[in-house]
Amino acid sequence: MIGDVSWSGGESTDAWPGAMTIDATEIRAEALERLRPLRQVAALVASRFTEALTLADAASVAGLETTYFCRVFKQSVGVGFPAYLQRVRLEAAARLLATSDLSVLEVANRCGFGSVRSMERASRRWLGCSPSDLRSGMRVTRFDVECARSDATVNLRHF
Repeated sequence: MIGDVSWSGGESTDAWPGAMTIDATEIRAEALERLRPLRQVAALVASRFTEALTLADAASVAGLETTYFCRVFKQSVGVGFPAYLQRVRLEAAARLLATSDLSVLEVANRCGFGSVRSMERASRRWLGCSPSDLRSGMRVTRFDVECARSDATVNLRHF
């Protein structure tokens, strides 16, 4: 059956019998409900980024199959889960490097990187600078790391 979709209010315009009505508040509520699993994943990462988190762990928290979780996460956040996790770790590492006297090795270990080399690769890939550049005073704010690459910012505030 062909139906008319009304986006304005809650009442149907009934251009045809059986017309369908969609309320904007219903759409917003549905969209927010779809983001709930991603908020749970963001909370998992925020609380356990220092641990060896896997894609399977994140998908399990979201209650989704791994392949589907990958697709939904990337569509919603703009980067895949491994990249997101790396960025959260980099943010913490940059903060520690700028505000403490800890060695680069200790910062890498505290922030969940398996090695200094892993943290260096991530830093150069995402920020275009080394951990020592971060230590020397580059400004770091939540999910907005100012460094050599302007495209390094990942917008996660819509969670």
